[in-house]
Amino acid sequence: MVSSEISALFDNLEYFHVSDASAESDQYNMGIEKIGSLNGRYQVYRDPYSPHWSIIIGHKGKSLLDTGYIYAPYVPMQLTPTMYNPFNFAPVKGIMTRYAKKMVNNRYYGHVRVDGLVHWDIAELR
Repeated sequence: MVSSEISALFDNLEYFHVSDASAESDQYNMGIEKIGSLNGRYQVYRDPYSPHWSIIIGHKGKSLLDTGYIYAPYVPMQLTPTMYNPFNFAPVKGIMTRYAKKMVNNRYYGHVRVDGLVHWDIAELR
């Protein structure tokens, strides 16, 4: 996962292949999005809200035992009965979930800081 500034640098690399996603799926992206692959081996995602110097690297194993982080929902989604808001008598439903999460091996992840990038801040425009 890379920042927007680093993804702009990746566009100039000859061994970076842009994602072949359809135009409809890329039309309204407002968060993390897949932008391509690096040398056909590494999936690259862009996070527009990450710091300009940030790269987060992770390894996804082929089996359940080859993992670094476990997210285990044991109640995926539970709806409450319909209740009525006492102030406007509108019907209200609640949704809740229960899950466990655990970092089992932190060696599957890394954080890289890239120095020397040219960037600008929105405060410079004021």
